Amino acid sequence: MAVTQLAPGTPTQVAHPAKTTVRTVVQTLVAVAVGIVVLGPPIIDAIVQEEGLPEQTRGPLLAVSGVVVAIGAIAARIMAIPGVNKLLERIGLGTGVEKEPGRHVA
Repeated sequence: MAVTQLAPGTPTQVAHPAKTTVRTVVQTLVAVAVGIVVLGPPIIDAIVQEEGLPEQTRGPLLAVSGVVVAIGAIAARIMAIPGVNKLLERIGLGTGVEKEPGRHVA
């Protein structure tokens, strides 16, 4: 397999697309898990009490999806903190920037 030399300044998302994908999956799973655990039970209770999907559950369901997106964004920001990234490097989920030539550790 040929090794491609990347230009200096190449974004880590381009340089390490598989790692970027895994990091995004982890962030999304964290967000969905929090959404299900925290917000799921009250929504499920409301749905179970009514036949079909009542109109008044649309708002809460939209709110849950908004919260899940916000939690995903928070998880992404937390994973970008240098100290957290160092911990993620230990399990293979670092950004990969530490292995690129010309990069230095701050």
